[in-house]
Amino acid sequence: MLDSAAAVEQLLGGLLAVTVDDMMTATGHLQSRSLTSSGSSGLVPFVDLLNHGAKARAPMLQLDDNDKLVVTVLPIYNDEVVPLAVGDELLISYQGGYTPLEAFLKFGFVADEWWT
Repeated sequence: MLDSAAAVEQLLGGLLAVTVDDMMTATGHLQSRSLTSSGSSGLVPFVDLLNHGAKARAPMLQLDDNDKLVVTVLPIYNDEVVPLAVGDELLISYQGGYTPLEAFLKFGFVADEWWT
């Protein structure tokens, strides 16, 4: 990734005042705010406002009737729909399968269950 950022800096740096650090920061923002599901990918800029819950369901990416990519977040915990009351927090699973370092780089935190 560092090589790609350096190539962008060389190509556009003078024109756009883009540095390698700028590219690395932008890449981090994109990676931490994007989701992939069933071959579709999309930016979900507000997903990082939802906290992780180990028993929650991951957000789902779907196409609406106009073929627009939308994200769906449901209050499903342990595969059961749980009604939310006023003041309840809607959680999502950031899913496992990452090493602690990978999780930190992608999400900015490491869930307790990812240490095992």
